[in-house]
Amino acid sequence: MGSPLLHPLALLVLAAAPACSFLGGGRIPEWIDNPPADQEYLYAIGSYVGSLYPEDNRRNATKEAIRNLSAQIRTRVKDRLEMTGAGNATMVRRRAEMVAENAVKNAQPMAFWVDREGRVKGGRPGTVYVLVRAPVAP
Repeated sequence: MGSPLLHPLALLVLAAAPACSFLGGGRIPEWIDNPPADQEYLYAIGSYVGSLYPEDNRRNATKEAIRNLSAQIRTRVKDRLEMTGAGNATMVRRRAEMVAENAVKNAQPMAFWVDREGRVKGGRPGTVYVLVRAPVAP
């Protein structure tokens, strides 16, 4: 009898495990309604349900969280540039896109949670929630 082989996705999940927590069921994590806030990172949440495969729900929730993070960063950069009067609208938009793209490359999943019973308001049973963060650009 040979040693069991691990599915490549299982290896990815195991590799990410030290960096984030994964919870299923239980009480609703605080970060779903109140994402962390600090001076070093921006945080965003994504959620997804719809696939029969949990790993697809998790991957899609992570993508949504990263899109939300990117939108948050673009808005923040645009606001800063417009407040200082730095450049025209096209330059502001390009700079915001560049900063968001770079920040998203450094995004880290911090926590995952499966709402098995659909207890989050507006959620459905089986929805996967993901918390990601990215360093704040100076």
